[in-house]
Amino acid sequence: MQGIKLFLFTSLLALSACAEKAEEVETVRLVRAMQVGDAKALKGRQFPGRAKATDEINLAFDVRGKLDKRPVQVGDNIAKGQLIASLDPRDFVSTVKEKRAAYQNAKANFNRAKELIKKSFISKAEYDRFNAATRMASAALDKALKAQSDAILQAPFAGYISELYVENFQAVQAKQQIARLVNIAQIEMIINIPESMISLAPDAENIKVIFDTFPKHEIPALIKEIGKEASKTTRTYPVTLVMEQPKDIKILPGMSGNATGQVKENSTHKMSAVKGIQIPMSATYSPADDGKTYVWLINTESNTVKQQVVSLGKISTTGVAVTTGLSSGDWIATAGVHYLHEGQEVKIMQNKGQ
Repeated sequence: MQGIKLFLFTSLLALSACAEKAEEVETVRLVRAMQVGDAKALKGRQFPGRAKATDEINLAFDVRGKLDKRPVQVGDNIAKGQLIASLDPRDFVSTVKEKRAAYQNAKANFNRAKELIKKSFISKAEYDRFNAATRMASAALDKALKAQSDAILQAPFAGYISELYVENFQAVQAKQQIARLVNIAQIEMIINIPESMISLAPDAENIKVIFDTFPKHEIPALIKEIGKEASKTTRTYPVTLVMEQPKDIKILPGMSGNATGQVKENSTHKMSAVKGIQIPMSATYSPADDGKTYVWLINTESNTVKQQVVSLGKISTTGVAVTTGLSSGDWIATAGVHYLHEGQEVKIMQNKGQ
């Protein structure tokens, strides 16, 4: 019996030891990461996108009525201020005449009231009523004049008609779309840059766009805007490119293409000691106990993380500048930094589009 008890006791100790060892086994954590100052990552990469007009608008009347003129057709080139459509003016002209007559009558009554109150022939309250009636009649006239003006639809900028939504002589409602005006003197394209490369975007140069329809034409482009927030699903930032319409071909909205570029030769991203490089704010953290700012450096040989003190500079749309603490080629964690600890084993997560 004593032997059985000893056997059970020994077994329990062994099981306990195994449980403790099992608890010590730590799951490798997946982390989002970026390589600091990897200028070569941008060169040679192609970023797909679609062309869109710099200016495009759906034109509509602010008043309702019957379409009287619509002298444009789809594809017509339009000058700024050119007539797109107009409503039957008769009702608007009639209303303006009515409101103008009412205003003139109210103004005449008010002018008489000015003389009468001087002689105390009317009370202050009566005088105020004449004054208010004049202001109301003036406002009604202004409203009628505006409606008459709104019955004429003119192009707010030069472009071409890409769509027509109504036929001539058709009754239309206020805000109903009449025509779509597009300006393609300049073309924009939105591309998506991975989180790991977005810090390189401000220093990009020699940007070229090739559209699938015209594979032999390289169109120079510039960065117009860098998105401030990454997509939650792809972890990419939208970057808007702008380019002049070529003279020998015509790029239309919706055409697909690819953009390429490289980092400037004098960019700080090519220095061995990176100064002022942008990293995502999500890569930094500041424990409350020491007041310093840290990032997690990733050792790509051992796949472990290590705390690194950094000094921060200016905050921008692409993140925050690191002035000291990082070197070109360093890998850092960019998300989940509060859940990591010194020496923890990690695996770099590959983002879509990276």
